[in-house]
Amino acid sequence: MPDGTDTYGYRDSFARCQGTERLVLLVSQTTGHPVTTFQGSRVGGDQRFVVCEDRTGTRIMRAAAPALRPDPFEGAFFTFTANSQQFVADGMKIDLARATITVTDDPKHPEFRAVTWTVNEYWAAVY
Repeated sequence: MPDGTDTYGYRDSFARCQGTERLVLLVSQTTGHPVTTFQGSRVGGDQRFVVCEDRTGTRIMRAAAPALRPDPFEGAFFTFTANSQQFVADGMKIDLARATITVTDDPKHPEFRAVTWTVNEYWAAVY
């Protein structure tokens, strides 16, 4: 697992599992390198996402991603794709893949805001 993490996610962060949930995915961009959004603005790094699963198999995503929202947030599982897991939160669609994290504010109108970070920390559980 990456430094600064444990079996619940990122230490000292909202991006962690709670109670009896188990950690199934940990994805982040923590180098601080800026990226360019669809609209050309630049945002910084240190975006952390974890996916937790409860005893019924329901997945939830927790994130500390200040470039998106000043406060941490949770997202509900949306779907699996061939290469990623997708979640929805605060009107955003969050796509967590091995190589990238892509966030689109409105999946029907991606021109409003889309941002992609290159993943530099990735860990997936094998259950």
